[in-house]
Amino acid sequence: MITENSAILAYIGLINPELRMFPTDVVEQMQCIAQMAWFSNTPHISQKAKFRPYQFADEEEVHDAIRTKAAARYWESMVEIDRLIADHHWIMGEQYTVADPYALVFYGWGTSNGLPMETLGHFTRHKNQMLERTAVRTVLEREMNPHFKTAISTNA
Repeated sequence: MITENSAILAYIGLINPELRMFPTDVVEQMQCIAQMAWFSNTPHISQKAKFRPYQFADEEEVHDAIRTKAAARYWESMVEIDRLIADHHWIMGEQYTVADPYALVFYGWGTSNGLPMETLGHFTRHKNQMLERTAVRTVLEREMNPHFKTAISTNA
């Protein structure tokens, strides 16, 4: 069994080389894996801490402080992703990779969390490019993803 997002996504990219969703250059592969590891270890953990502070501290009196800190760290991560994309077409540069759908998850969570995601110009452009992809829209619609419900209905 394969677990953890980084391993699952790398596996999907590697077993489907015809989709060109995983770099072929070994250094670029490692950079892609490193990016996904950062996603899983930084913004993903901040989101978890915001909604499950009891997994970080038993004392209920600190749960609100954990939520507050987690929300701030999550926003810092969103700003970092925006900088990462900058003038690139995709997360890893000019090639669409398995890291791009993973990044899209964070945009949706940020919007649902009430963060001003639309102020992140590069990340918003990335989100819009992702929503233009038929496969992405199909999955979001099939899964009735609550984080993109508005985006799907307004971009249909």
